Order: sequence, then structure tokens, then C-alpha cells
Amino acid sequence: MEVNDDFMTRTQLYKNFADNIEIERVRMKLTQKKMADALQISLSKYKILITNPYEANIDIYLAHQIRMLIGKSVRELCGDELPEMEMIDHFRQLPKHRQDSIRYIIETEYQLNKDAKQDANEEEFTTCYVPTGNMEDGMTLDSRDFITVNIAEYKKKSRERIDCAVKITSNHLHPVYSRGDILLISRRAPRDGDVGIFISKETRQMYIREFKQTNPCELRPITSYGETIYVNSDDKSDMDKWVKFGTVITTMR
Repeated sequence: MEVNDDFMTRTQLYKNFADNIEIERVRMKLTQKKMADALQISLSKYKILITNPYEANIDIYLAHQIRMLIGKSVRELCGDELPEMEMIDHFRQLPKHRQDSIRYIIETEYQLNKDAKQDANEEEFTTCYVPTGNMEDGMTLDSRDFITVNIAEYKKKSRERIDCAVKITSNHLHPVYSRGDILLISRRAPRDGDVGIFISKETRQMYIREFKQTNPCELRPITSYGETIYVNSDDKSDMDKWVKFGTVITTMR
């Protein structure tokens, strides 16, 4: 018997949907009966929904109820792994005041760009964050203070993807980096010997450090300023104190 690829795709979507409904039910600590009541369907229909979704007759109203209860769209529950879906999920987990701030940034950028002519060479640009504070050691990476820079020349030479950039705003890191330098960043985690950018979750300060894969890991200052920071890679709670913002690929001067 010939297998229809499209049918297999639909089968997987239904299975993902059913599995994720149950995962969300367990997460919310609801019994199947309470879940069914919350969705305004019978327990028998809920059991069909999770065991044989083909027969569940999922109508628009039920899809709406699922969205309102769980906070995820049918598309997400079907396992759509578009980057936008992951971004939305991360957004939902932020505090409300951070969500409001991000909404404001997006709306402002939309208003500034909605009537602008699409640049055919848009991929030659990246967003450059402009840190504030004392660059002698830790500094603040403000997600609302950024500029756009042309990286076309560097993209041609780089073997790695360039995801964003960070501007050096003082001479405290001389002679390695000078004021006005722009560090081109890959979001990948740093490897032994790489210069990485690390953000402390406790202080929200950003550090530019050489990463040494020792035990514990060492985040070494790249100049005479600052102290070596030790992070125990065997201790999840210690690792969770840090965000690996990215790895420095090259420098624009």
C-alpha cells in the first residue's frame, strides 16, 4: 500500500495536538473531567479529543475555548516550531511590565518602518546594542538602546552567522577594544578560548570575558580590569545565574 506523505503529516499534527492538550492539562493540575468542564465539552468528548482527535469534530468555538484556557493557539499545539512561535511563548513568560515595554518597542518600530521602502539589501544590516554604565567591567545591556549597522563586508568574510552587534562606548577595554568599536556577535555559546558576552541574572550586568572550559569554568577579563568569574558547570543553580548572550566573531573598526 502506498503511503501518502500528506496524510502522514496530518496524522502527526493531530497526534501533536492531542498530546499537547494532555501535557497542558497536567501542567494546570486539572483532572480530565475538570478540563472537559473548562472547555465546555463532555468528558467522553474530551477523551475522544486526546485519543482519536480525527473523530473529535474540533470546531471553531472549541478551538477558541482551548486558546482561552491554555493560552496557546491550535497552531502551537499542533507542534508548529516556527521561530515566531517560540518568541511568543518566551514573551508570555515575561513580567507584564516587560511585555508592555516590548510592545511599545515593536509598535514604535512598526510606525517608523511601515511606510519605508523595503531595502533590497536588508540582510546586510544588523542591530547593534549600545550598553550603558561603566565599561571598565560590568555594564548594562539596554534592550531599548540600539542602532543599525551595515555588516555586508564582514558577512562575506565570516564563516559564522552574525546575529547582532554590541558597541564599545569607552576606552576602558583598550588595547583589546577601543571606544567606537563594534563587536559582531553570534548567538552560539562560546567555546574554550572564545571571547563571550555574559549577563548576570542577579545584577543584570553584562561582562565581556574570555571563556575557559575548566572546572569550574572561568570567565577571564580581557584586560587588567575586573576579576575572573568562576561558574560551576556541574551545578545547575550556578549555571542558571548567567545568560550566555553570545560569542564575539570579529570587530568592526
